[in-house]
Formats: sequence, C-alpha cells, structure tokens
Amino acid sequence: MPYQAVIFDLFGTLVPPFTSGPFEQLLAETSAALGLDAAAFRRAWVYDTADARMTGAYGSIEGDMEHIALALGVALTPGQLAAAVRARLAFYRRAMVPRPDAIATLRALKGLGLRLGLISDCSSEAPLLWPETPFAGLIEAPVFSCVEGVRKPDPRLFRLACERLGVEPRACIYVADGFHGELATARVLGMKAVLLEVPGEVTAEFAPDEAATWTGPRIRALGELVGLAEERR
Repeated sequence: MPYQAVIFDLFGTLVPPFTSGPFEQLLAETSAALGLDAAAFRRAWVYDTADARMTGAYGSIEGDMEHIALALGVALTPGQLAAAVRARLAFYRRAMVPRPDAIATLRALKGLGLRLGLISDCSSEAPLLWPETPFAGLIEAPVFSCVEGVRKPDPRLFRLACERLGVEPRACIYVADGFHGELATARVLGMKAVLLEVPGEVTAEFAPDEAATWTGPRIRALGELVGLAEERR
C-alpha cells in the first residue's frame, strides 16, 4: 500500500525542542507574575500537575495556574493571571516558530498528494495559538492531548489522527523526536515510525527517551521525509 499520510509530532519535530534556559526563565517569570514561591511553583508545574495539564484537566491556561495557586494557598487576582498568561503565550509564540525546513517539507509532501496530521502532547497554549501558525493551513488533522484528554503513548491519539485523515495506520508515516514511547506505539499500530534526530540539538535536560535505543529509521532533517514517502508510491 502506498503512503497516504504523514503525521508529525510538534515540539522537537516541526518546531525545535525546548531548551532549559528559556524554560526555566519562563517558570521564574510566571511564578513572579502570580506572586508564588518560585521553587514551589516549579515543583507543582513540572512534576505535580504535568499529566493533568497535558490532558486538559483544568480547562485553560488560567485554570492550570489557579489550580496550582489554590494548592499553595494563594488566591490570585485577575491582574496576576493576565500577566502570567501573557508571559506564557509570548513564550509559546516563540517556541512554535517552524524549523527552517518545516514549511517547505509540508508543502512538498502535500504536492505528492499526502494528507498531513499532527499529534502533540501539550497544555492549553498550543491549541490556542495553533491558528496563528503557518502549520494551520497545511495540516488537516491536528490532535492535541489537552483537548482529547489522553497523552502519548496512548494509541487512541494515533487512531484518532488516522480517522480524521481518513487513512489506515499502515498507510501513514509518523515522525517524532521520540518521547514517552510514541515511536513504539506508532510502529505497533502499523505506521512507519521515523525518529527525527537533528545533530547536536538535544540537551541532557530534555533528552528523548527513545532516541538512544530506537532501531527503526532515523532522519537528520525533515526534508528527508520527501524521499522516504516517495519510496512507496
């Protein structure tokens, strides 16, 4: 069967991965805007609420912050919330800028007649800003964990993306940087799972857990997907 679709991860794949410096600065700015202890806020954001935020448990960016503040015994003012939201959205606008070769690759794949999808583990910022990005006009089926209520590697996200694209998993390429078993799940479902490993890019703080042991195909740039897709046509 020829490939009919390519499904992408977002962070670390279509856009560069987070790096520790800007991420830690964002946490500090957010805790300061909210009037919360920086260490307590960091612990709550990074560890205590990550799964819940990524599956939309608190409903919005404001809901994420209000939940943490309540747990820390602090009542937030509207002004504090607004300042913290501005900081987070500014960070995510910078973070969701495409890799240099991303848009050209998406257009080339669409030129081959392939449908394009997305599966992203994310909190509320990503779907909120998605319509502003150049990806929105090219990717037909974006699937966000915080909207669907489940995270990778839950196979339901992968099946949902395929259903929205109208294709079978075995007709799909899935490309990602390899976090939380996503490549293994894609492969079990019958997709051609491809690891994107950009030389010198990953920092130790955010090292993908599948990259070191992945035995499937690897690419070093998104543009290599075009040739890969053409192999089965």
